[in-house]
Amino acid sequence: MALSTDKGKGKAIGPDWFDLPAPPEADLPRLHREVESLRLRNQLDPKRFYKKEEGEGKGIKGLPKYFAIGTVVNTKTPFDTASSENLTRAERKRTLVDELVEDEESRRYAKKKFNQLQDARGSRGRGTLQARKAARRGKW
Repeated sequence: MALSTDKGKGKAIGPDWFDLPAPPEADLPRLHREVESLRLRNQLDPKRFYKKEEGEGKGIKGLPKYFAIGTVVNTKTPFDTASSENLTRAERKRTLVDELVEDEESRRYAKKKFNQLQDARGSRGRGTLQARKAARRGKW
């Protein structure tokens, strides 16, 4: 894997990897949010499990040196009409994070998990010691 440099484009990894470019330094925070949302997909669906990645938890430094993020291209049916698998214009968002925030199922699951955590943490909150002591006392 020899590095080749293009004027104005920065570094690329070489022809063996289809000249995959290194992202510009200015785009790293935005790209980090996108990659982090992909890594956090474990928390979105309770029934799916993914392997842990090498750069997980290292912040921007955990990003691979060479990578690219693409866009989803709409599929067409044999008669050149839009497929029903495509997102409608109203469902399309600018970034993956925006799509995940708007997704109703993931929002419902996140809300349910949040309420479970609040209930567990609230059981150790203010006034609970007196309630436990009152529950232990005899009723006679």
